[in-house]
Amino acid sequence: MAGALSRAENPVVLNFGGAGQTGPVRWDDIQLERGCHGVGAMGHAGRLNDLLGVDFVDTYADTGIRYVLNHPGVVVTSFAGEYDPVTAAQVDRLRVVGKPVATAVLEGRRVSLEPGPWDLGDARRLHDLTRGLLAQFDRRTA
Repeated sequence: MAGALSRAENPVVLNFGGAGQTGPVRWDDIQLERGCHGVGAMGHAGRLNDLLGVDFVDTYADTGIRYVLNHPGVVVTSFAGEYDPVTAAQVDRLRVVGKPVATAVLEGRRVSLEPGPWDLGDARRLHDLTRGLLAQFDRRTA
């Protein structure tokens, strides 16, 4: 899977959705179909991105590919669209706590991928789940 990337002079995967670290994965509701809250969903997605990064680093350790997880924090964007009342309240809150997009990356700090919140078993579980979902999609679109 690393293929051409592993042959690059300085191979790196840059994931701007990672470093969620906001709590355990909701394995029983991985797509947050029940009780979804916008900010919570962003944190959950960040946590899942973290685990995909952990799996990648473990799987491709001997390729020399670096993997960077970066979460710049909540940023203020246009928040365009029409929202139901609950989502509108969440968007209003994000407008207050969000940082300007131009300065959001300055929040970055180095996060270790050593064991702790980074569970390799969870990372492999998510990897297998993701491959299964993609295989289902491939069968539907074939």
